[in-house]
This record gives sequence, C-alpha cells and structure tokens, in this order.
Amino acid sequence: MAGINLKLIFVLFLTFYVALSTAIYPISPPELVNLFKDPIKVHLSPIGYRPLVGSLQGLIMLADPIGACSKLGDINSENEEFFILADDTECLESIKAKNIANSGGYVGLIKQNINNTLHDKEIKLVHIPIVEIKPADYDMLEQFVKENNQTRIAISIDFTDSTQTHPINVEFWFSPTEKQSY
Repeated sequence: MAGINLKLIFVLFLTFYVALSTAIYPISPPELVNLFKDPIKVHLSPIGYRPLVGSLQGLIMLADPIGACSKLGDINSENEEFFILADDTECLESIKAKNIANSGGYVGLIKQNINNTLHDKEIKLVHIPIVEIKPADYDMLEQFVKENNQTRIAISIDFTDSTQTHPINVEFWFSPTEKQSY
C-alpha cells in the first residue's frame, strides 16, 4: 500500500430528496367524487410554479384547443379560478404551460408524457403550477368533463407534502501520508 499515493478524497453524499408528487381531490359533483374514490396522484412539473404548502381549489375547464399548443381563449372570470385540462399531444410542455398561463388559467393540468418533458429544452418557468396527471387518470377525468360539460366540476390540489427536503451529508477523508490533502 506504500506505493499508492492517496490524495484528497472528497466524497459528497447527497441525500437531498425532493418529492414532486401531490394529489387532486374531487369536490363536486358527487359523480366525480364516486369515480375517484381515492385521491388522484399527480406530479408537479419542473416548468411551473411550485407551491410548498397549502391547497388550491378551482373549476376544471378543457383547453381549447385541447392540446394547448396555440393561444387559448381568454378566461373571463373575476371570482373563480379555472384549472385548465390539456392533453399530451403535438407540442412541448413549456408551450402548453405558457399558453395556459397567458389565457388566465389558475393551474395547468396536463396529461403526463415523459418524452415531452425530457425533450423540452425550452423550459420556461411560468407563474402558475403545472400538474402532470397519469394517462389513465387523465383520460377518465377528461371523459367525465366532456360528458358533463354543463356541470361545474370542482377539485382541490393539496401541496402540503409536495416538497420534502432532507439534510445534505458531506464526508471528508484525508490521507495521513499526503500533506497536500489537508
């Protein structure tokens, strides 16, 4: 072992953990509450604003066009917050997020497509939360909204446990035979 020169060995153990998942809770109508007996597990997109605590409540509205890849119509609402439901086709998530935010949407609910998120090199942060919904849950929710387009569909998103952090542990090892290491 004498022939081995040990220099500063710097080992950094990052145990930093960020949980990006949260949940949607259907509020009304009762048929939606019965359809989703458990909360809908969702993920916060890296593109949108990330609330650390609290919850948001609003009404679901389908994006028009549904892909949200072009400018959406303005949402004229003074006292209500709308969560805009957009599918995963045609364009990158950052474009959808920008269009939803610019239309006046309170939260973007986007069908999860990992390829769109990974290939999005134009990530532009927007001032509203963008929530990614698993495809199966998104399809059920979209179908319900389409079938009940005259009904006010209310949901709540709880962000209380959306971000958890743990301390970073750093360990240093020094070589007793190499003064350059300390």
